[in-house]
Amino acid sequence: MMDYNQYKDREVLAYTPIGMKLEKYDGGWGTFLFTSSRACNLSCEGCWTSTTNELIRKQLRAGADWLYDGSCGVNVLEAMLGKFANEGGRLVANMSDGKPLIPANYGFILELTKQSSKQGLPLLLFTNGHYLTEEKMQELTAANRKISYCISIQTGISNRYDNFMLSERLQNTSSADKLFEKLERNYGAWIKYDQKILQETGNHGIAIHTYIIPEKTTEADMEAVKLVVEILGNVPWIVTNMGIHTSRSLRRESIQISDSAFKLKIKYDTRPTATLNFGEGEYQKLCSYISHGFYPFEEEKGVFGITFNPYQRGQVQTCPYHSAIGTNEWFNLRDYLDSMKQSGQQITDEHIGRWLENAVKVETMVTQAAFDLAGYEHCFMRHSRKPEIDLLISGVNIEMAKRRKERRFDIKDKEYFINVIENLSDAIQIVATKLGA
Repeated sequence: MMDYNQYKDREVLAYTPIGMKLEKYDGGWGTFLFTSSRACNLSCEGCWTSTTNELIRKQLRAGADWLYDGSCGVNVLEAMLGKFANEGGRLVANMSDGKPLIPANYGFILELTKQSSKQGLPLLLFTNGHYLTEEKMQELTAANRKISYCISIQTGISNRYDNFMLSERLQNTSSADKLFEKLERNYGAWIKYDQKILQETGNHGIAIHTYIIPEKTTEADMEAVKLVVEILGNVPWIVTNMGIHTSRSLRRESIQISDSAFKLKIKYDTRPTATLNFGEGEYQKLCSYISHGFYPFEEEKGVFGITFNPYQRGQVQTCPYHSAIGTNEWFNLRDYLDSMKQSGQQITDEHIGRWLENAVKVETMVTQAAFDLAGYEHCFMRHSRKPEIDLLISGVNIEMAKRRKERRFDIKDKEYFINVIENLSDAIQIVATKLGA
């Protein structure tokens, strides 16, 4: 077992699996991650939100208010989080390509914050910081007193900030000049909040996340971010490699890390200051957003949590960055609830809880199959080094969508969930065999 005492002097973000000591927890689901839509106010290099305008429009038309507007006869979000808490769930998080605090996403995020608090659950939010003003933090704190914020900053050099965070056509414009100034104006509110949480919990309320972009991020950029970290009160600083788009991994491309980027990663590696890793060895690492805490996968302890995407009909996906290869076409909550409404059946919390139980089974099966095929990988995010992981997930989704059209499982059938799991087991075997051949 990993000796966690070696990390005892590291700064830690309070409401994260490490901050909550979930590595010692083996009592339930643990982490429930929700995505927001991909709408964002920036166009950061290393993120592909700006290239998906059609998807963003589609997501915003679908919205997330169906979870809590009463159209299903119950507050679906409340029922989901109630089930999660009853199963030993400990932490709710929001992470995705889009940003949670912009107006297009904020209504859902505020409701998620309120409902998490109602169940006694802390919330972890990821943001670029521009909308994380004192006023916004006060409103969110009034809804839930237990929130941690992870803020993405790629450089602390003001005249290089737009080069990282805006598309080329917007760089070196008057609006670009004001970007970093807007960020700096929020520092006071962040410091005040961080000190409050630090006093209450002994851990931080604010963390900074920086991903290193090959051939772009320099040591000067990293030193400038380090200065920001110090200004904020030596808050946790998570440094990771830049990711890769799912469309590239599906073409069997993998991440190529340059020597200079690798050296920066080694020099500024601060893990596990907040959330990403628990250990050094290959079987001592785990993406804590998709699972309830640390455990080696050869010991099948506990269950996985899931990533839930309300903007794509309530699909589940293995990672917040895997919206393109989620279960939308064959297993989603909205189709399940719509079918019940069409049949005149009253929707209850129990129905929603049962769907969620099976959603966890679905994603656990897919996750374990990916590891069986490709070998252990501590994180399924866009920086995965193994394209075969995404190929398996995509292949399973295609096979299952085909089976749904063939009516091998039908939402209206009393044996619906049993049939889904049986077909998924078969589909995984078929796709894994093809990829392993």
